[in-house]
Amino acid sequence: MKETKNQSDYLSIKEFKRDKFLVKGSKFIATAIPVGSEEEAELWIKKIKKEFHDATHNPYAYVLRQGEIQKSTDDGEPSGTAGRQILSAILSQNLKDILIVVTRYFGGVKLGTGGLSKAYYESALRVLRSCVFIKKELREELVLLFPKKYFDRVQMILNKEKVKVKKLAFGDRARMEIEVSKEIISKLKDELMNKARGEIEFEGI
Repeated sequence: MKETKNQSDYLSIKEFKRDKFLVKGSKFIATAIPVGSEEEAELWIKKIKKEFHDATHNPYAYVLRQGEIQKSTDDGEPSGTAGRQILSAILSQNLKDILIVVTRYFGGVKLGTGGLSKAYYESALRVLRSCVFIKKELREELVLLFPKKYFDRVQMILNKEKVKVKKLAFGDRARMEIEVSKEIISKLKDELMNKARGEIEFEGI
């Protein structure tokens, strides 16, 4: 099992991957996809089911970082033999923001519950072995509101901490929308509060 180095990082996969293998005539086609929401995952599930509309089963599992969501389904296979096995393969690699659908075409020979469980787990694991794992960082969006006279000081801190500025507007005060790693939010707020002499407000988006 792979582990991330700090609580602001997590592992996902870089891109769409697919793997196929046979077990006693049954064809298993595993599709792994990076996803960021339940809506995106469900859209991909519908797309794959449409692509393999003539398949015997299309069980799946996905894990999302947002809300720590885990979902799986057997799609008509005996309870616990498909979706749960796919989910176990994902969790064994400590991955998030990922969907795996394993399509099965029955080959005429029954595998039994033990054989099915093993085949679905192995199918999911095989496609994961072909994936490139990437480390992703937990980030948060904030709005900064402060007197315009402190703009240069605020900008200097943001540049030093490599904070992304998404939007900037000037009215009575400067308004900046930023995206920042959760790991440094507390430190960043302290620095900005100090540089702006307490005349800065923070709002979540």
